[in-house]
Amino acid sequence: MAPSTIFVIRSAPRPGATEKPPVRVSIPNKETSTVNDLKREFFKSINKPNQDVNRYRFTVEASGEHLAPNERALSSFPSITKDASEITIVFKDLGPQISWRTVFIVEYLFPMLVFPMLWLLVRKFPQGFVTKFLYGDANPDYTRPAVKEWQDMLALMFTAHFLKREIETMLIHRFGNDTMPLRNIFKNSGYYWAFAFWIAFITMHPLYTPPTCKSARTIGPILFTISELLNLKAHIDLRNLRPAGTRIRQVPRGILFKFISCPNYLFEILAWVGFTMASQSVAAACFAVVGAAQMTVWAIQKHKRYRKEFNGEDGRELYPRNRKILIPFIF
Repeated sequence: MAPSTIFVIRSAPRPGATEKPPVRVSIPNKETSTVNDLKREFFKSINKPNQDVNRYRFTVEASGEHLAPNERALSSFPSITKDASEITIVFKDLGPQISWRTVFIVEYLFPMLVFPMLWLLVRKFPQGFVTKFLYGDANPDYTRPAVKEWQDMLALMFTAHFLKREIETMLIHRFGNDTMPLRNIFKNSGYYWAFAFWIAFITMHPLYTPPTCKSARTIGPILFTISELLNLKAHIDLRNLRPAGTRIRQVPRGILFKFISCPNYLFEILAWVGFTMASQSVAAACFAVVGAAQMTVWAIQKHKRYRKEFNGEDGRELYPRNRKILIPFIF
């Protein structure tokens, strides 16, 4: 029988904070015990038996290796497979947690509803108090029919995008992590909600002026629609890589992944470029630029993870070396 391994678990150092004495936890069998088991033993030792295992992140001090996901066997981590009788673990309290799915549902809900709400105010209650508070003396009754039709189309495009996001969240996405810090729901929702209101406010304004360039009026909606469909296809392809109830990761395959690692981000960016062309809105342009910058960062990080994880060693797949990050053949 393999000897027990002692895990010395201490908190990550924080400036100005007094470090508490480490906790020593004994795990009899690393072969069958999981990260979840280790965390549960730790919680018992600190008299928090009902603590959320997702709230604490464990890292092997010597190697910096994160112990995740929680259901993974301890013996599968390179830093723990050695015949060490004592291993030091550093933990970090990530704060109260909330599920990824819940965060996405909340952050997309207001953007999905904001255009219908403003449309209802402007079209059905043009002389109402709220409408006058928002738009002052700019009387919606004077908006030309052709402008109203264009506003209707933009409202439909924007609402359809976030309705699609909600459907993907509930029916398509399979998340690699169960939870994220609760504080993220305020940060993420603030970003989406503020931009959504700004875009909808400008677009539904009684004095709104559609693009005068015929090319923008034609190419914008077409680019948006095609990009939305290809983005959906990329999300379905990613979903099919991970069997339900597992955290299995595979090299993404398919026509959309042939040349780049993150076609879902590429087509998301192009969709907002199309919407910006169609709306000729400064708010939409700002949203597209900020979103493109953030998705580029995510794409770089994901590409690096793919190449590190699928390195061809120990029977793993080799990630295609000619696959770019976000733009085929270029970047």
